[in-house]
Amino acid sequence: MQRCYGSPEVLRSADVDPPAVGLDDVLVRVHAASVHPGDCFLMTGEPYVVRLAFGLRRPRHPIPGGDLAGGVAAVAKDVGIGHNGQPHRIHPGCSRPCSGPGLTTERRS
Repeated sequence: MQRCYGSPEVLRSADVDPPAVGLDDVLVRVHAASVHPGDCFLMTGEPYVVRLAFGLRRPRHPIPGGDLAGGVAAVAKDVGIGHNGQPHRIHPGCSRPCSGPGLTTERRS
């Protein structure tokens, strides 16, 4: 978890409850996550223009990360992208974290 901008020392390990599945959500059990330069910009908040999109004084979303791979854990009945246990690779939009809406997926067979 990240409550403020800074060096890697600002990151803390924490147990969090799984999010509730809304009417148009898919819950994915994470098997692997990537770290790339964009994550470093979001961690440090530099260049400062990054903060305009992600939070001026601290990150709006305390759980960092952009890309992940995992299996579908739960699907709302109105969502047609997969079934429980089906593998997916997740690509959130630039301004959306893995824990938010707006995710696009690629079905993996």
